[in-house]
Amino acid sequence: MTMETVNWAASLFFLLALVMVFRFRKQISAESVATYNEIGGGLVILALVMLGRVYGDLGVFSSVPFLSDPVFYDLISWIGIITGSLLVVTGVSNWLPLARHHRKFNEARIRRLELLRRVEQLVRVETRLDQILTTTADYLVTYFDFADVAVAKYSVNRRRLYPVATTNQRRISTDQLAALQVDSERIQRYAAGRRANLTAALSGYPREADNPYLLLSVDVDRWPVAFFLLWRKPETEYDNDDI
Repeated sequence: MTMETVNWAASLFFLLALVMVFRFRKQISAESVATYNEIGGGLVILALVMLGRVYGDLGVFSSVPFLSDPVFYDLISWIGIITGSLLVVTGVSNWLPLARHHRKFNEARIRRLELLRRVEQLVRVETRLDQILTTTADYLVTYFDFADVAVAKYSVNRRRLYPVATTNQRRISTDQLAALQVDSERIQRYAAGRRANLTAALSGYPREADNPYLLLSVDVDRWPVAFFLLWRKPETEYDNDDI
């Protein structure tokens, strides 16, 4: 393969790459406009340098001062190649971590929306509260990859829990769930908007059982009517948006 063929192939490659980057400019710019400018600018420089080398091989620059000298012509070409390559590499290296983060954010967002959609569909067709809470516990395991989930209804007047379901009896049984005591003062502070630590609102938790990762309340008119106890897998992490 001659050098002329290599220059023609390189020119075509960088021009096609530039067209592709331009077609996906919205997706790339969504992560970072500066990254799009770096990648696009680098490809423009590389395409121009390769086109210049093609025309140089045809003798177009033979009468142009400075460019007619092979030494200076090669120097300018290599400066352009190095500059364009650095811009492309910098842009891509910045874009890949941003793209991965953006993809994870979108996956988490879809996961949260799917859970809400399924629960909304459930409450349209199901009138039994226990079944709604039980199925929602299963959804939490499915869509958020919790290890186990337990759910209990709470009576404000009687100040006691009524177990509904647990996805793992070995983690905590319904009898153990029913034996938990609710600190009414902490619950009232929580209902008043002062956001007390809900985990500390329960006492009598069995010592042999693992502490739940998260305790979520189902509130009606700012008062809790049910609680979800959530255990996570060791390798799973949740952010504030998940919670």
